[in-house]
Amino acid sequence: MTGGRDGMIIVRNADKKSSNDPFECILTFSAHSCGAGGVCSIGLDTSGQFVFSAALDGAIMVHSLTGSAYPRSEIPFENNMERNMLSKIPELEPVPYTELETVTQLLIREF
Repeated sequence: MTGGRDGMIIVRNADKKSSNDPFECILTFSAHSCGAGGVCSIGLDTSGQFVFSAALDGAIMVHSLTGSAYPRSEIPFENNMERNMLSKIPELEPVPYTELETVTQLLIREF
């Protein structure tokens, strides 16, 4: 897998026996915006079903490679203090894509 400043992630064929091109692209998708610095870090879960990506703006995204439901397992914590701090964060309700605003729109509306 590779990620770039353009925000794209490219999944490549790792099976050298099935292809003459060791860099053959088998899947591409947009993960982060260019304004966020593109993709700065990529990780793959142990099952090979999910890609985790991060951008310079602090955004972390989970992408399904197989169309599977997204992981629901709890993030392991180093100690109870971290768990207690996380429990203080209020839960967010999902927002429909049509209701999302850019920072510029938000500033115009609020100020």
